[in-house]
Amino acid sequence: MIQAVIISVLLLACTGFALPRHSWEFYYEKGLIQYRAGMYTDSMLNMELCLDANPRCYKAANILAGVYLKKQMKLKAKDYYETSLHIKDDQADIHCELGVLYEFFIQRDLAFKHFHGRSGSTRAISGLYAAWRGPFCKGMTPGRRKRILSRAATWPSRNRERFY
Repeated sequence: MIQAVIISVLLLACTGFALPRHSWEFYYEKGLIQYRAGMYTDSMLNMELCLDANPRCYKAANILAGVYLKKQMKLKAKDYYETSLHIKDDQADIHCELGVLYEFFIQRDLAFKHFHGRSGSTRAISGLYAAWRGPFCKGMTPGRRKRILSRAATWPSRNRERFY
């Protein structure tokens, strides 16, 4: 019996048999299902595997950032949002979320940049206007817009230079 097991293991090793490795899409779909079901720890593991297999998957980075936000780990969330924007820069919701995180960490210049857009314009514009009409924040959901506007309402109304 033991000889049969040893022979079968040797035959499998010689034929190059290996356990099948799943593609990054498998890990992403599995992690997405787990995220929607509220299984955040399991979702984090699968999204990490997805990013290891495909470092260009910005959606996995967004989900990881969302999970870290739910767990109140804002520094890690900020890192994953930055990673996501390095991969794909035209994500309005992510720019706004990252702006909120920069505002939380009192990095108002970076927050203003993300609320206003990529241009980094220094013209006098209020934070409220930037959050409401900024080119990256036009496509955000009503809940996020309300949160941004409530935070931006504390910014000065004339120009951003007065705030600094």
